[in-house]
Order: sequence, then C-alpha cells, then structure tokens
Amino acid sequence: MDKINFSAVKNNYPNLYQILNDYYGIDHSPKYDIQKLIEASYSMKHFAKFWKKGILNRIATEINKELDNISFGLIPNYGAEAYFSVKTGNNRYRLTLVQFYLSILNNVYTIQILEVDEIIDILPIEKIEVRTGTLKELWVSPGDHKHSGLFIGIQKCLEELLENPIFLPYTIQEIELPDIVPPWALEKEKYLIKDAFFRTVMPHNSDGALICGDPNYMLNKLQ
Repeated sequence: MDKINFSAVKNNYPNLYQILNDYYGIDHSPKYDIQKLIEASYSMKHFAKFWKKGILNRIATEINKELDNISFGLIPNYGAEAYFSVKTGNNRYRLTLVQFYLSILNNVYTIQILEVDEIIDILPIEKIEVRTGTLKELWVSPGDHKHSGLFIGIQKCLEELLENPIFLPYTIQEIELPDIVPPWALEKEKYLIKDAFFRTVMPHNSDGALICGDPNYMLNKLQ
C-alpha cells in the first residue's frame, strides 16, 4: 500500500482538508468548538432520538441483525457493531465484529470487520472472568469476507440516511497528522487522520494484524 503524506491531502482532497482546517485550525483559527458539538451530540435527548432510536434502529432493521451500541463518553463519534462468536476450543473463541463509526464532524464515517481470537480465563481465587482478545484480521472493505453483505448493507443505509456522508478510506485514515492532538485520543507517539474523527473500540492486542480487503476502497469518491 503506497502511503500518502499529509501535505498531499490539501491538494488531492481539498474538501477533507477543509473539514480538518475548520475543526482543528491548521491554517486559521477553528470555526467550530468541537467540545460543544460533542456535548450536544451526547445529550440524552439527542443521543436517543438521533442515534439509538434513529440511525441504529433503522440500520438494524434493514440488515436484520441486532447491533450493539459502542458509543461511549465524550468522544467525536457514534459507534455500533454486529457480533458473532464461534467456539474454537477450550475457553477459546473466534469473534467477528462488523463495526461502523459515524463522526459528528461532517458525517464522516467508516466501516470495518474485525476477526479476533479470544481466550476466556477464570481467576481461581477471585472467580472473575478475564477475556483476552487478539486481533488477527482487519477488513477495511467488503472484499470476499463472509459478512461482506453486512458491510455493504450498513454502508447503503448510512449513505441514504445521512446528509452528504463521507466514507473515510483506510489509506487516508492512516496518514499522520502534523501538530494536531485530538483531546480525546489516547496518549501516543503520533496521531493519525482517523484520530481526528473517531475513537474506535479495538482488542487490547491489535498490533501485527493482517490488513484485508482494499485499503483504497472508496478513495475515488473522496474529495
């Protein structure tokens, strides 16, 4: 996968660059107060009407699959996933998570499929269940995954329900952000474009996963 650096975003994807500029103030002062937008989006009334009873309910009905809400705290996005689990051995499971995230910043969204190996241990004294997940595959497009239909169905719903939706391709998500530190992001050495829009829910052990599908999926639609 050929990497794109941030300097190319301004010339090749001016609309995306403008969104980042308006919210984070790259070339000028920010036009919008992200914290106030987050607080408004997570107010109980708006969250219930727009997300749980609106987008989430509509998509679950359309794809005929129960969805778990994975929106949490004051972060810049809503999130949900379809969950599948198959036992593969003693206390071992293969999880498939079809996730989608909708940013409150200009209806930027993404969809991904996680293949996770999970081990469940019971602490002998505390009798507490401990789950350890390791990400094996991250699907960034429908590809030939067995649940590609869910990926496509979710995307179709979002494109119909949202005003001017923008799918953020994996190639663009992985571009490093210069001099921008999203206030909700976990502390790390570098921040990527995806951190400006989403706080995703990933297994604790996610390094080294195989990236599957087309990292440039929908890149030709990005402006």
